[in-house]
Amino acid sequence: VLLVAATSLEIRLGIDDPVGAFPVHGACGFWGVVAVAIFDTEGEWSGSTIPRATPGMQILGATCIAAFASVTSCATFALATWLGVGAHSQVQQKRGLDADFTAQAYSTGANSRYRAYIAHDKAICGACARW
Repeated sequence: VLLVAATSLEIRLGIDDPVGAFPVHGACGFWGVVAVAIFDTEGEWSGSTIPRATPGMQILGATCIAAFASVTSCATFALATWLGVGAHSQVQQKRGLDADFTAQAYSTGANSRYRAYIAHDKAICGACARW
């Protein structure tokens, strides 16, 4: 449910995330950290002096992880932009950068379902990927 909701939010915001990294690692990862406190019924772990996880501490920890990842990602992308690495024309971006890469992820010989999904997802966001 969370994965579908996060993917729908990305589409509504017009974010081009062809592999769905944020819904899987961001939203579901945040939930996984918070769920530890919600479903921890044993209290202290056996033989450990670590206290029970509380929802507030888990939310704080997940927020710190997200903040660290955001700051380091922004710094990395800013450096790449400044160096001119990964710069693409507006035409390439509108068409979809993955249109330049035609290799199959899995060489089954059949039409790749992943590529069909990407083309559909890009069409929803207003881009047109040509295979």
